[in-house]
Amino acid sequence: MFNYFFKNLNTLFLTCALAFISIANAQEVRVIDNKGTIKTINNNKVTTGAEPTDPLEGDVWASTNLTDNNLYVWDGSSWIYVTKPSSSATYSIGDVVNGGAVFWVDSTGQHGLVVAFSDVGTSVWGCYGTDLPNVPSIAPSNRGKPVGVGAKIGDGFNNTNDILTNCDTATAALAARSLGAQWFLPSINEFSQMYINKSTLEGVSGFTAFRAYYWSSTEYGFSNAWYQNFNDGRHGASDKDNRAAVRAVRAF
Repeated sequence: MFNYFFKNLNTLFLTCALAFISIANAQEVRVIDNKGTIKTINNNKVTTGAEPTDPLEGDVWASTNLTDNNLYVWDGSSWIYVTKPSSSATYSIGDVVNGGAVFWVDSTGQHGLVVAFSDVGTSVWGCYGTDLPNVPSIAPSNRGKPVGVGAKIGDGFNNTNDILTNCDTATAALAARSLGAQWFLPSINEFSQMYINKSTLEGVSGFTAFRAYYWSSTEYGFSNAWYQNFNDGRHGASDKDNRAAVRAVRAF
């Protein structure tokens, strides 16, 4: 491992190949996040070794207790993985990214979804008796499974935003969003992928095992929303004023 102490540099490009031996106050740091966005941060700390306590937005952490010496930037709510500018990182189910465990990746392996390590409690879905106008109401298909926009992988983020736009008492969506602006209540078929990969996810160090029933962000209609059963993998619709567990996800 190469150890460097950086101080008073005008511009510093960080890659996953670099590690640091102490804390430095950088005048300006430029990083490329895992979505390929170049970020410029000023007067933030660059820390080596153990995870920093009480980080400020824009602080950089070089973790030396991981085999590939990953670099992260604090976005105000969680540590964001920093990729190498010269190559595209790929991910597998069970990898830890952006504060969660990967449960789905796209065909490139470079983007996907992670689930939080633990629940944010139990809650009613909220908005009982209201068919939210911007949220698709998904009835079961002829095989009993929810299909269509609102139920798909990739729909959870928009569902959550639209739920909160239409109903400020949507407690399940609010609980998921409480982890940060990028976290959301999963769609029902995003939950299906979690169930498929349940054993791998629960084998990740520090990951809290799933409970039986979880609310999804997929609405059924006026009084019902879809839930995921982690005992047998089935979907179901339940009254919005019933209680179920909430587990948040986010994209990378």
